[in-house]
Amino acid sequence: MLNDSSASNDEAPDDADETIVEELLSPFSFVVDEETQGQRVDLFLSLKCDGYSRVFIRKVIDKGLVLVDGRPVKPAFKVFPNQVVSGSLPPPPTDGPIPEDIPLEILYEDEYLVAINKPAGMVVHPAKGKLRPPIPRAPGLRSAH
Repeated sequence: MLNDSSASNDEAPDDADETIVEELLSPFSFVVDEETQGQRVDLFLSLKCDGYSRVFIRKVIDKGLVLVDGRPVKPAFKVFPNQVVSGSLPPPPTDGPIPEDIPLEILYEDEYLVAINKPAGMVVHPAKGKLRPPIPRAPGLRSAH
């Protein structure tokens, strides 16, 4: 979700590389202040726009959907006070591992810690190319968040 109250947040493509449907874009406009001067535009936007990774924002910038003072820029462009960073963002990606019924041998569990006997080859952390969900997505485990 954008920090700009005039923007909407609809369901959308999972990645900035997919075809961007114009109705799903959320317009934004930010004026650079003294505190953020000299920051890269991709960093500036990732700090201003909740729910968007810097990598996702870089892809959007590379597609020409972000302008500084009305001109397209590269992700490494440095912003300065009173410049206007504007454009449109597709809704943030919502993909992630899907929970799967994984039989886990829980050795110990309390409010802060879970110790399990992990079978060899079971994914622990999410990564591209891993077809099975990681242990933290097993439905029997509580989220510590």
